[in-house]
Amino acid sequence: MVYLVIAVVAGILLAFLGNAIYGMTISSFIECLGIVLSVVSGCVAFIAFLAISVCGWSWQSSKYKADIINREYNTQYTRQEIFYASDVIDTVRELDRKRIELNGDLLNK
Repeated sequence: MVYLVIAVVAGILLAFLGNAIYGMTISSFIECLGIVLSVVSGCVAFIAFLAISVCGWSWQSSKYKADIINREYNTQYTRQEIFYASDVIDTVRELDRKRIELNGDLLNK
């Protein structure tokens, strides 16, 4: 999560740097390089911001999911386990399920 925040900040800084390069140079090649740097870093920052939004929502909700699962099933799952390994937890619960299958007539032996 911290790496995504760093990526957004770096993308924003690179976009401002590219814009400053674009405005301060006379050479057309460096001017073009500044425009490309601004556009690419702005797109990367936007994508990273979207990733932070989605992952941040899941990270916050994993705490509440862990509390509910721990209360209902008397377990000790943490927020990290729910966030990173929720599909594994579901698989283990399915495999550990106790079932009794009844075949035949229950009233007559």
